[in-house]
Amino acid sequence: MPQTLRAFSRRRFHAHVRLPLLWAMLICAPAAMLAGCGEAGEASSTAGDGDKHAAAAVAVADSAHVDESLRKHACNLLTTAMVAEAFALPAAEIEQSNVIGSHCEYEWEGEGEEMDAKVIVKRVFDDADKAAEYFNRATRNVSTAEMAKAKAMLHEQLAKSGKLDSERKRTTAKAVTGGAVRDAIAFEPVEGVADQARFDTGTGELAVRHGNLYFKISGYRGSSMPMPAKMDFNSIRANSRKWIRETMPQRKQAAVKLARAAVASL
Repeated sequence: MPQTLRAFSRRRFHAHVRLPLLWAMLICAPAAMLAGCGEAGEASSTAGDGDKHAAAAVAVADSAHVDESLRKHACNLLTTAMVAEAFALPAAEIEQSNVIGSHCEYEWEGEGEEMDAKVIVKRVFDDADKAAEYFNRATRNVSTAEMAKAKAMLHEQLAKSGKLDSERKRTTAKAVTGGAVRDAIAFEPVEGVADQARFDTGTGELAVRHGNLYFKISGYRGSSMPMPAKMDFNSIRANSRKWIRETMPQRKQAAVKLARAAVASL
C-alpha cells in the first residue's frame, strides 16, 4: 500500500476509535466502567482484590514538584528534541501535534517504517502523597471477571441514559461496550524510571508517577502497521490490536527511554 494511503488509513482508524471513547466517557458513570472510562482504579470500590500489591503502601518521595500549568503544556515534558534523540531521527522530520494541552503527540514516517510517541499529563497533585495514592488506584490490575461486570454495568447505564436517541449513537455505544472495552488490564512494575512506573501490557503505555506528577507515555519506531484486506472499522481495529501485541517489546523499550528523558528534564 502506498505510504500516503497507509498513513491516511491509520489516522482514520485512530479518529474512529478516539471519538467513540470520548463520547462514552461523557455519558457513562465512572463506576460503570472500572477501566473502560478513565483509570483502572477509580472504581475500586466496585472491584475485587485483583491487584493487592498496587494498593500496598509505598515509600513516597517528593522527587519533583511541578506546577499545575504543565497540564496545559505537555509538549514541554516531552519535546521534539527528546523524541529525535530517543529514536535517532532528524528533529526537522518529526511532526508534532498538540490539539489538547495535556496531550502531545509526535509522528514520523519513512519507507516501510514509522515512529509515534505520545505523552499525556494526567494529573498534577498538591503533593507526592496524593499523587502516589491516586497512582496506586489508577494502575491496579483488573481481572476479566471484573471487566465483564463493568461491561454489563455500562450496557445498563447506556440503556437507562436516554441518550441513545439515534442509530449513530446506538452503533457507537455497541462498539464502545463491545470490542472497545478490554477483557482485562494488567500492569508490570518498571524500576529505574521514576518514583513509580508501571507498564500497561495491553496498550503499551507506561504510567509514571514522579513527585506530584502523574503522566502516561508511549512510543514506537519500527515496521509500519500492515493494512488488512478489508478497510472497515472492525477489520482495521482487530489488525491494529494484533500489530500492537506483536510489537509490544519495542513499545516497552521506547516508553521507558522516553520516560527517563522526560523525568530527567523536571
